[in-house]
Amino acid sequence: MVNDNKALTDKPYPYRGFMLDPARHFIPLDEVLRLIDAASRLGMNRMHWHLCDDQGWRIEIRRYPRLTEIGSVRGKSCLWGADPYENNCGFYTQEDIRRAVTFAQMRGVELVPEIEVPGHAGAMLAAYPQFGCRIDDDTAGLSYPYRVETGAGVFPHLICAGRDDALAFLFDILDEVCALFPGEFVHIGGDEAVKMHWRRCPDCQRRMRQEGFKDENELQRWLVLRTGEFLKQRGKRAIVWNESLAGGMLPITAKNFADLVQKGFYDGLTFHRVMDDFMAQGGDVICSDADSYYVNRSYPMLDARGVWSAPEVPAYAVGHEERLIGFEAPLWGERVTNAAIAEERLFPRLAVVAMKANRDPRLSSWLECKQALKDLRDELKTLNLNWADERYWEMSPEEADAGRAEEKARRDLPGMPEVIDVCNRILLQDALERLLKQIGMPQPFARQVADVSWSALADYAGGIKADTSNGADELNRQMISAVRSRAWGEWQNRPEEDWLAAMSRFTRYVNGHLKQYGCYGFDPSGAEDCIAMSDFEKRTNAPSTQ
Repeated sequence: MVNDNKALTDKPYPYRGFMLDPARHFIPLDEVLRLIDAASRLGMNRMHWHLCDDQGWRIEIRRYPRLTEIGSVRGKSCLWGADPYENNCGFYTQEDIRRAVTFAQMRGVELVPEIEVPGHAGAMLAAYPQFGCRIDDDTAGLSYPYRVETGAGVFPHLICAGRDDALAFLFDILDEVCALFPGEFVHIGGDEAVKMHWRRCPDCQRRMRQEGFKDENELQRWLVLRTGEFLKQRGKRAIVWNESLAGGMLPITAKNFADLVQKGFYDGLTFHRVMDDFMAQGGDVICSDADSYYVNRSYPMLDARGVWSAPEVPAYAVGHEERLIGFEAPLWGERVTNAAIAEERLFPRLAVVAMKANRDPRLSSWLECKQALKDLRDELKTLNLNWADERYWEMSPEEADAGRAEEKARRDLPGMPEVIDVCNRILLQDALERLLKQIGMPQPFARQVADVSWSALADYAGGIKADTSNGADELNRQMISAVRSRAWGEWQNRPEEDWLAAMSRFTRYVNGHLKQYGCYGFDPSGAEDCIAMSDFEKRTNAPSTQ
């Protein structure tokens, strides 16, 4: 039941919002205004505007015109199955932004812009590649190939955190954004920042040595803190995705940061520990849990009753109810190719989120909630919104299973298997590189091992060549298999200490090779002694992202 876990008062939550993502597929301004109008009538008071990503840059920045000249233009996409009505190109002028801000203010809605820091920077760096990372000190000109991505997924496009000119570029952008948006909040992202470029960048590594950071997560935290301080000086408060806490706690006594929850790459236990620490120290949290509030999901994955049935206070906030400041329903745009689909995904589910954020007494039963949704649909009829058919509001198990099977079949559409494969290989590469550091693999050989699979990702590796001597290719194969098993197979739910103890055998083997032969290496003849390979060769289909 939705009221199994009640918050402390019956007053509306102060933050009641939804997220619109035109970065993946552009949504014309008039359609955006209609959604703001509808949300305000439901009692929402925030619209989080996801204005840039790997697949598009959608806001005019006058100091850097190529951001929209290059970053807002994309060819035919393969974002989980394209359709002929998708809007791949377009951006909002500064005059458009001012018009939207005024329109929203008149309806009691604050627009919260998002500029991603440091990841999801593909469109940004396609326009200004000089602010990305270098491969090494000897590299001249462009180090990595950047492009406005046409596929969905996670990519290693990060702004360089080691060079001051790159930070100045970022802060110039945010300076114009702050001038356009008068509200309290600016969202600076922080999720899915896979750090392969940072690990190889001489500037980022130099910054880490100067600051005494043990890993790239701490470098991200440093960048987020710098960005938060910049925004504070302009009277703003930063919102970050909860993955930004991976490098350590953010300062919360001065209310510099609020945390928007999506869980991200955390395992369950780590996620709950991190969130408990953040809230216990006074950190404010906006609930946007993927399982309950991601309204980009198809109705077989999350129907309106599923949104209603989510507890008002999520498990990680129990005991810290006063730190839960509201809810947000993200509408990610990979499969939302036009405004009609956006409306169908939002309504009625956004109305349920609004009722929850306003603590509407009609949530006491599903029947009462369902009737309220019908009443709201009638009240908003003049906006001509494309509400989902009632059969999707509450789907039977059989209908939901059939819908999920149909959606799974879309993975086999032309181009989709390749898109999914690249995304999964990038995630595996990131996990491999982190693991090599965790188990203390000697750095020169760790780099050699990582570069075997990294060099195969030609669109992202910048021409890196792999050295397969001394068994680096065989060790790479075994460790990629192990990482895959940790993510999706036999090792998935094993204790972390058992996992790292098993993986550390690889390091002992490599160090033994040094003692015996005078150089680092890996002898494949001893693979069976090093680790139980049967655990790693069993694999399942990898899960989708976002």
